[in-house]
Amino acid sequence: MFLPLLLGLAVAVSAAVGVGPDPYLAVKSPYPGSATLILQVVAQFAASLAGALCLGGLVFALCCTRPTAQTRLGPRGYAGLRTVELASPIWALSALVAMVTTATVEVGRAPSDLLRTEDPLGSLFALLSVSERAGAWLVVLVFATAVALASRFCLAWTSCAALAWASAIGVVAPWVVENAGDGPDHDVATGAAVWTSVGLAVLVGVAAQLRGTWTEDREAAQRRARRIIAVAAVAVAAGASVLGFLLIPLSAATSTWYGWLGLVSAALFALALLAARANRFGLAAAAGTVLLAAAEAMAIQPAPAFAWQQFSVAELLLGFDFPGPPTVWRLMTAWRFDTVFGVLAVLLAAAYGYGAWRLGKRGDEWSRWRTISFLVGCVLLLLVTSSGVGRYASGQFSYHMISHMGLNMFVPVFLVLGAPVTLLLRAVPPSGKHMPGPREWTLALVHSRIVQILAHPLVAVGLFVISLYGLYFTPIFGALVQYHWGHLLMTAHFLIIGYTYYWAIVGVDPGARRLPHLARLGMLFAVMPFHAFFGVAVLSSDEIIGGNFYRWLDLPWMTDLAADQRIAGAVAWTSGEIPIVFVVGALLYQWAKADRRAADRADRHSVDYDDAELTAYNAMLQKLVERQ
Repeated sequence: MFLPLLLGLAVAVSAAVGVGPDPYLAVKSPYPGSATLILQVVAQFAASLAGALCLGGLVFALCCTRPTAQTRLGPRGYAGLRTVELASPIWALSALVAMVTTATVEVGRAPSDLLRTEDPLGSLFALLSVSERAGAWLVVLVFATAVALASRFCLAWTSCAALAWASAIGVVAPWVVENAGDGPDHDVATGAAVWTSVGLAVLVGVAAQLRGTWTEDREAAQRRARRIIAVAAVAVAAGASVLGFLLIPLSAATSTWYGWLGLVSAALFALALLAARANRFGLAAAAGTVLLAAAEAMAIQPAPAFAWQQFSVAELLLGFDFPGPPTVWRLMTAWRFDTVFGVLAVLLAAAYGYGAWRLGKRGDEWSRWRTISFLVGCVLLLLVTSSGVGRYASGQFSYHMISHMGLNMFVPVFLVLGAPVTLLLRAVPPSGKHMPGPREWTLALVHSRIVQILAHPLVAVGLFVISLYGLYFTPIFGALVQYHWGHLLMTAHFLIIGYTYYWAIVGVDPGARRLPHLARLGMLFAVMPFHAFFGVAVLSSDEIIGGNFYRWLDLPWMTDLAADQRIAGAVAWTSGEIPIVFVVGALLYQWAKADRRAADRADRHSVDYDDAELTAYNAMLQKLVERQ
């Protein structure tokens, strides 16, 4: 890996020196100087490579190695974890350097200027409070440090899965606030950056694990790795194509450093794919390493699409303009596809349909109503995030509340009633003596401690209630609503909290703790007063929630923010009743079905065996009849 590191550094440093002040002047940003840019790009390259090795090493250990009988990592899995132990401190240290340099670059200063101030640490925190990009590197620093500390104590498969999620967050954070998070269409570009960053890190990290010589399960690991790399490559190809289309005008493809770096990145990506396909994983990792350097060299300079352009306030804050005030027609036709949750809705529907088809082809029965329920949930997810409702939810609080209620109370109900985990467990055969696959991974996750805690009825109710008040009656909402990644984070939060809550009430999938049906009904009604009080609190609040953001946006038809907030409160107050009808109906149906099954079991038992209890009960009835 020494030669690829040198090549990557050469690409990054050459770009930092050669880019010059012109791209910065074109977007009216201060030029920090080549020395500062060199420090910034080297730190970001080191961080991105170390993060890729961490995420890829964990994915390799989880998916491409055989665990022990106690669901702990085996020898090869531990080798992947050992890579994480070595790379994560480098990740954290380079993220710290990148955070400081990015904070100073944002104001056109050198990092050494901080040392000349009276309070260097205070000055740094002041810069972090106003720099979104530097704040992202602070997030990387936190998660990289957590991975570095936890990786020394983790051997269980589920613990390493949690580390993989933490690593993925650290990998994604810088991408969503760099060029992808700026300017027109940054809502589309941010979603594309999510897929690109994770896919590229997995591709490089997994390929790096297959370098060298080892014999145990090598062929099986290579087959699994090729599949993972293929999926990652699809994510990178799709996401990078969107980013290239939005950020690099055709005229800038060969006339700017940014354009040339994009072309070099495409060539390196093709080389990495061809090498992985031919089992040349060392070459694939090398090409991916240089590709990461090229990507970071692009990240430190403004994209050509922003040069000498004037944008509206809505384009800067949201990524798009509105066609006008919301109407029924515009809500139906003014679609803006969500490149994260819109894609997720389509993929979930396709995967579920394939699983149901596979069961039918095998001759096994699967409830048609479950299929309909899950597909309805996917359609609702697509509508809430990508239709006109999702578009106006970004800029108007009342429509945001409609989106929140849909994601938190409607979509999860239908997804839970579809029993997706049960379908997966029935459609995917056990791996047997082979390397564990999706079925075994799913069982490990749903029975893991973290899922058991989240799905516990008391925890599910507590999170459902606290998230309502904690988000809107603290500064959290005002901070998140300003950025598209904040909207994505809130969407994920609403879905997860709603899913765990309804899973505990009407879910049939394994994993959640099962309460008696009467207790589940009580759990459902226990939340209703809190939900109603929340709606009333929003309705009667004198303080405008997220007021600064909506005032900055200043939509022409939004002349009364207080009236719009009252509509949002009314939506929150009344919308909770509708999904309860579905939930109560499903719960009563499950209750009656469980009673019928219990009665059928009792009848079969009385026929097949001499049931002394039933005989005594019949004898007692006979004596009562004789006495009369």
